[in-house]
Amino acid sequence: MSLTAKNLKIVESFNYLKTQINSLLDNNLKGKTHLQNYLYFVVAPVFNYTESIIILCDQGKFNAASVLLRSLIEAHINIIYYQINDTEKKLSMAVKKQFDWRKKSVNLFINLIKKYPNLESPKENSSYNIKNLEKKFKKIDEARNDIISINKLKEGDKDLNLYDKAISCDNAKIEKAEPGHFELIHRLFYNILSTYVHLDIPGLESFVGKNDDGKYFFKDETANEDLLISQSIDICIALIKDLYENKVIMGDPPESLNIIEKLLNK
Repeated sequence: MSLTAKNLKIVESFNYLKTQINSLLDNNLKGKTHLQNYLYFVVAPVFNYTESIIILCDQGKFNAASVLLRSLIEAHINIIYYQINDTEKKLSMAVKKQFDWRKKSVNLFINLIKKYPNLESPKENSSYNIKNLEKKFKKIDEARNDIISINKLKEGDKDLNLYDKAISCDNAKIEKAEPGHFELIHRLFYNILSTYVHLDIPGLESFVGKNDDGKYFFKDETANEDLLISQSIDICIALIKDLYENKVIMGDPPESLNIIEKLLNK
């Protein structure tokens, strides 16, 4: 199995554009803003997931590629959301949320080992050693408190859920984004693609078809190739524009960006 001729040309242009952008990124982050740092660090995973989607589509694994597209859509909404209004506070709340999650995870593991003592390791540096876990918990809590103090956050300050972020992006009236664009991609694409992520009954059904004779067969949705390729590369294009707009990369975007946009719109 291989990509269609149209998508092969799009992927070729994307690979060239990606190489250009990677060569222009400055890995010296001294003097950069938190937003610039965030955008810099998000480039590699967004490109990586897009490349992985292309590889999976080339191998006919469209359902698996859909899982990655869902993650890219989440990243896309976050990237736009963190650029609008009070960026510093939003990013600091996102970091606080990460420390909250780490605290909760370590604490759950401590309680699990206390519940099942047979799981505990006598090795001091082991992740199964309670004393070691308690030290980690303390360090995480200290770092979390620093974030709260430095950014003047309150205990109740929370990073929004993804749907509310999408609504916030629409309310900001992002240039060149149609009204309702972000709510649409959340409600339609993000939610529908959830069936491929959760291998519950609806998720399993997405892998199964039934012919006219009543016999079942396993399938991958080949009709998804154009959607998967175009949507993932579109997200990369939006990110590249953000890199230039926020001066993570100086100068004007390369002509190859316009070329790939034209190919996608054919």
